[in-house]
Amino acid sequence: MPFRDQVSERFRDTLEHYLDRIHYSKPKHPRILNVGCGWCSEAEVLVDFFGGTMVGIDINEGFIASLRKKYKKNGRYEFIHGDARRLSDLIEEKADIVVARHPDVRNDDWEKMFKESYGLTRKGGIVIVTCYFPGEPKVAKDNLTKAKYKVRVCEENNFPATGGPFQVFSDKYVVIGQK
Repeated sequence: MPFRDQVSERFRDTLEHYLDRIHYSKPKHPRILNVGCGWCSEAEVLVDFFGGTMVGIDINEGFIASLRKKYKKNGRYEFIHGDARRLSDLIEEKADIVVARHPDVRNDDWEKMFKESYGLTRKGGIVIVTCYFPGEPKVAKDNLTKAKYKVRVCEENNFPATGGPFQVFSDKYVVIGQK
């Protein structure tokens, strides 16, 4: 199996494992907000796993242009160029699921983004953060708590990694908050 597929499969299995563990019931047609989406390699995993539609937001205009071109014929994806610290200026509709995969949570901007996302998350909605490095989950947890999310999971991903050396670090830590 190609490496990218292994990473996607592990991410999907991680979602399934942790959401089952917290007894999260997926909404019928959820709106997913993927903040700091970058190249958004998880786009198809998110839409396939949750169903519904996904809005990806990133400050890098080149990433967004590429994603718009790639998904232009698929109405389940929307990509917005903008600053995640000002989410409420970019979108109006509330989300059921907010994803921040591999953000640099040590940056103060993420505290602002999580506060913004809280206002855009429906009651009972969740925020999923995955991280690479040991100190990041605590920072993510603290930022989610400051934003008023109830932290449901904050730990090293115990779903087994498979594959190459990068795989070991991909989604190594999982933090999930709920509104």
